Amino acid sequence: MKQPSVSRFVFILAPLLSIPFILKDIYDKKKIGLVMLSIFFGVCAYLYLPDVMQDGGRRYKLYEFFQNKSFNIFLNEYLAFRSDYIFYLLIYGFAVLNIKFQILLFLFACFNVSVPLYIFNKVIDKFKLSKKDYFITVLLIICSLGLPYIFSGVRQLVAFNFILLSSYHYFFNKKIMISLLFSLLGMLTHFSVFIFLPLIYIASRFNVKILTSIIIIFFILGLIIPDTLIQGLFLSIDTDSSIYNDKIEAYSSTTILQETTTLETAFAKLLKQLWFYIALLYALTSPRKHTVLFKIFLLVLLPISLLITFPGIAGRYIDLLKMVFALVVIDDYLDKRSNWLMIFLLLFSFAPLYDVFRLLISSLKWIYTLDHFSLVQIILEKYTYQDVVNISN
Repeated sequence: MKQPSVSRFVFILAPLLSIPFILKDIYDKKKIGLVMLSIFFGVCAYLYLPDVMQDGGRRYKLYEFFQNKSFNIFLNEYLAFRSDYIFYLLIYGFAVLNIKFQILLFLFACFNVSVPLYIFNKVIDKFKLSKKDYFITVLLIICSLGLPYIFSGVRQLVAFNFILLSSYHYFFNKKIMISLLFSLLGMLTHFSVFIFLPLIYIASRFNVKILTSIIIIFFILGLIIPDTLIQGLFLSIDTDSSIYNDKIEAYSSTTILQETTTLETAFAKLLKQLWFYIALLYALTSPRKHTVLFKIFLLVLLPISLLITFPGIAGRYIDLLKMVFALVVIDDYLDKRSNWLMIFLLLFSFAPLYDVFRLLISSLKWIYTLDHFSLVQIILEKYTYQDVVNISN
């Protein structure tokens, strides 16, 4: 007889104290553990107070800006000059209905955590896992998630998860219309994922060897062709839309803004990014290259290789690649094709450690206070843009 889950009862009493019990449920392979984990991240996003310069901070200001705007003004003076329609429509809807912006952040976080875990569940369905293997593989998924993006409700992560769902339904379930729907939702959430609509079709038509060869060629061309030439080609594209032309210009930078940093911070950032270079080595040397997940990995790697001379935008796709690669490593490990799981768990762990101690520590201190002990206290908490400003000073 299965023991009842304690995590739900602890969560109702004191949500932020429930994480040990949620992890225990996950170790015991209870599906409720994954559900509660997604909700736990949602609560953290609900309580997270971003810095005024973070995307989440600016969204609080935008939410308050929308509260006294008519739909016609919003449509003609704001949305008409944007391409990420779904994201801004949601913020506007919550603002005019006077629903707390934190609830939308809660929903975004739950969605962004539950989608990778949902696909993970589908991947491991064919395996009989020990409790230890199950727990370690879930940890790998968690470490593949970008915490600042989850807590701040970054729209690109929402769009990426739509692409994950699109790829899953296209390659695993062969449901083309549902896949197309998720792709369209992704494109309407963030402009940058439009490239995956043709790439999903292309990846389905070529085998792994051809896709790998194309990626290698793109990487080589990126190293030998001058950045300015490639940049000029992109800037010459005219979409007949000022919105998309501005997007292309913004994403066509071939340099990353330089900032003064300490040697320790530079080393921490290197450790945070090390997994990507090891993953490329893994992909090229691994004996298996014919799984569906590996093809999806190559699908995401294609735009990275194509845009490697545009580090600002290539770096964004790497965040999606990390989630997909986590699934590849798990599938390989469970099917006895690889023993790299623990190595990548270590490499993946550098990012959340960096994010927590370098970027999120002040906000996380604010989350874990006696004012947020009970579920009732958390529900009653309401932030304004002024709170964002105050915590940033």
